[in-house]
Amino acid sequence: MPFELLEQSINEIPKPESSNALAKEKHIQLVEKAISKINQGDCSKIVISRKEILPLVDFDLFDGFQKLAQFYPSAFAYCFFHPKVGLWLGAFSESLLYVNELDFRTMAVAGTQLYDENAFAVWGDKEIEEQKLVTDFLVSNLEDLSAELQVSKPYDLKAGQLIHLKSDIHGTFETATDLRKLLSVLHPTPAVCGFPKEVAKSFILMNEGYDRSYYSGFLGEFNIDFQSNENATDLFVNLRCVQIETDETSNKRTAHIYVGGGITAESNPEREWIETVNKATTIKKVLL
Repeated sequence: MPFELLEQSINEIPKPESSNALAKEKHIQLVEKAISKINQGDCSKIVISRKEILPLVDFDLFDGFQKLAQFYPSAFAYCFFHPKVGLWLGAFSESLLYVNELDFRTMAVAGTQLYDENAFAVWGDKEIEEQKLVTDFLVSNLEDLSAELQVSKPYDLKAGQLIHLKSDIHGTFETATDLRKLLSVLHPTPAVCGFPKEVAKSFILMNEGYDRSYYSGFLGEFNIDFQSNENATDLFVNLRCVQIETDETSNKRTAHIYVGGGITAESNPEREWIETVNKATTIKKVLL
């Protein structure tokens, strides 16, 4: 999609606390620093994220969740509360791992642009290479455990007003596998961290400057009994999400919106900023 069309979306977005010139400058500088790190040859991708804080007025949780489910009809939508971690809403189609007996499937998702129903998505070298990194990472960690492994060609995945590049990966484990150990290997994937994992993770912890909390983690149903086909393990990556906080004194609510994008040597810092703005917009539509 042309850069000019991406820029147009900014004018339609409410101006939250962190969507200002200072936040933009900070994010662009961080992207530039990530590109510099990549150009040194230590890694090929780093996922950079940020958080927007949006005041909520007359927000109804039930109504917000209904909007979320309607806006993402084919996605996994959730509303979750726990006294230790607070209230979270999210909807996403990115499966981390599905396992039913010995059969499993996952997906490699990367690259983002605005959805245009009147045009086909055109992917550049940056997005194609970024998605290939995720695919190669997953395949390399699964093929030795698999009796059979199949990988689809990349195709478009629509998520709300955005579109991503996706490959399906599915196969059969040779023997029962320790799911906890497997998840520790797969997560975080290059789609949420970078590659190589440890180098990218170290850069994020040193430079991102905030706590991601449960953003870019995973959630879903975890079945400890690997051989049971009654309750399959079905885990999703927590990307399109928001944390709702309530001030105990004023009873006012704020939304903490988490957004990010994969940085490679081909990344354009200005476009990376716009990508995060577009991602935040999809969440704001269910909050405002």
